[in-house]
Amino acid sequence: MDIIIVVLLKIFSYMGIAEAQNRLGRRYEDGDGVTKNYEKAFKLYSQSAKCEHEFAQSNLGRMYEEGLAVKQDILKAISLYKSAATQGHAWSQNKLGSLLVRGEYDVPVDQVEALKWFKKASDQGYMPGKFNIGLAYYNGNGIDKDYIKAIEYYEQVEQYIPEARYNLGLMYADGIGVDIDYEKAYKLLESAYNDGFKNAKKSMDIVKSKLVNNIWGSE
Repeated sequence: MDIIIVVLLKIFSYMGIAEAQNRLGRRYEDGDGVTKNYEKAFKLYSQSAKCEHEFAQSNLGRMYEEGLAVKQDILKAISLYKSAATQGHAWSQNKLGSLLVRGEYDVPVDQVEALKWFKKASDQGYMPGKFNIGLAYYNGNGIDKDYIKAIEYYEQVEQYIPEARYNLGLMYADGIGVDIDYEKAYKLLESAYNDGFKNAKKSMDIVKSKLVNNIWGSE
């Protein structure tokens, strides 16, 4: 079945259908049903991107950013991300926001512009976008600091993003925007750690010691 899909994608790509070109390009990039080939992926993404296909623009942007089958070109990557984001591509919207928040690749930091892109991604239900809005409220980046709002956004995505659970755990441990609750803090930190967020280990140990002290102190 997979062979048939690849054959059909090749036929439709040859016919100039942008969606097929992007999908086939992704298969070559990932080695999915075909031999991995970045050069072919780049060519197919380029063909599809010329038709203003937002997913292809985003994929091509990644290749320029990472220097896959092409010399690294950050300005070209950002241009492609912005084109895709303007068309409503949520991953690209969040990516642009992240670049603007951190000032990566010497991109001028612009917290207000970053928040605009995060909101566009969030409005589409894109979880990393919602998480980044939570960070913005927590840190006061591009918006007034609001711990209650930060908690609201973290809680929307905690099921999907371990770092959101970690951040919530710290807030419960330190009483930031909520009453201190070591038991809840530990559960959140432990869950984040078990889901791969290894930075939570140190905080887990600290909160655990406070839990133990509270138990012994109450006797």
